[in-house]
Amino acid sequence: MEAENTNAGRQGRYARQTVLEEIGTEGQRRLADAAVAVMGCGALGTHQASWLARAGVG
Repeated sequence: MEAENTNAGRQGRYARQTVLEEIGTEGQRRLADAAVAVMGCGALGTHQASWLARAGVG
């Protein structure tokens, strides 16, 4: 049951991205499966890490 709620939440959260032809559901799945390392979490790196997380990376 919990996995279903998480899946539904993710679908709602990233619905605007999946509508885009360039991303779609396959692209969003690939973003979720991706792993990223951000080097140097100063002012810019902190924002980049936040943007990546909000985009659904990882």
